Amino acid sequence: MSVVDAAQRALIEERAAYRCEYCRLPTQGQIATFPVDHLLPRSQGGESVLPNLALACPHCNGHKWGHSSA
Repeated sequence: MSVVDAAQRALIEERAAYRCEYCRLPTQGQIATFPVDHLLPRSQGGESVLPNLALACPHCNGHKWGHSSA
């Protein structure tokens, strides 16, 4: 289950110019789907609102995991 619906994801992808918002890797040509990441993790009280959500490549998302700094 995703933390965002399809409309929110589309807004996030467009804002990110279809690139990871951390390392700028483009989504085009990648095998894996880029997850939506919480800048402030939910485990630390982060909400699922657009200003707290970022498009992240699997590498950056896995590196950050539940920590508040990448």
